[in-house]
Amino acid sequence: RLVKKEDPRHPVMTIIAFHPGKLSNVITYCPSIDILGINSYGGAAAAGPALKAAGWTKPFAVTEFGVRGFWEVGTTPWGAPLEPTSQEKARTFYATHRLVTEQNDGHELCLGTFAFLWGWKQERTATWFGMFLPGLEKLPPVDAMTRVWTGTWPTNRAPILHSVTSDAYAAVVPPGQPMTAHAEVEDPEEDPLQYDWIVTAESTARSEGGDAESVPESFPLLMEESGGPECQFRTPAQPGDYRLFLTVRDGRGNAATANFPFRVEMP
Repeated sequence: RLVKKEDPRHPVMTIIAFHPGKLSNVITYCPSIDILGINSYGGAAAAGPALKAAGWTKPFAVTEFGVRGFWEVGTTPWGAPLEPTSQEKARTFYATHRLVTEQNDGHELCLGTFAFLWGWKQERTATWFGMFLPGLEKLPPVDAMTRVWTGTWPTNRAPILHSVTSDAYAAVVPPGQPMTAHAEVEDPEEDPLQYDWIVTAESTARSEGGDAESVPESFPLLMEESGGPECQFRTPAQPGDYRLFLTVRDGRGNAATANFPFRVEMP
């Protein structure tokens, strides 16, 4: 009410994390709010139905959404989160935006969405939330959002990385063990692809609220044959938690990513 008194010509908006208790408090204690912003990841598509069920009748926007967070996915037996591939992330971006703005109950109240993150950052892994790589190559979620914003795909799309398989996937393996990983990848324009595989240490940072994290150490000397869709690597000699990362580039400013965790233990 104070904001409206000072500036009656503009609507008043506030943003909350998507939580039933917070939503209830806004409805009960802030009846003068004109627009509600919702920040959500795995639950973003359900924002409209939840708002209508709670009695919200005014416009809303999904002010921060993206892929399922590392707190919302499956884990290994030792608790390492299983990151979706960049293609799975693209499907999530596309479906979430369409559901919340066009299809789900309450979509008529939705003003739009804000995709996170239009950039790059290290948060639990180096690829979890970013829609770009550090070199500014765009990842499949950028293509997905381009499609929902413009109605058409970009002229040149990112590679489609369907899967990465390996006996080391989410497994406990001995030190110094030779291993193989294989990727299923295609490029919509059949551009020649560059494959970059690397083993890194698992991040031990547990930052809150997106605070900065350092990038874990990588181990290029463990890579034996890694220039194509099949990778030969050796597990680290030091017991601990690690990840194998794959980045596929098309040489046209596009890329795709996948990774999986594994643990090294003495037999």
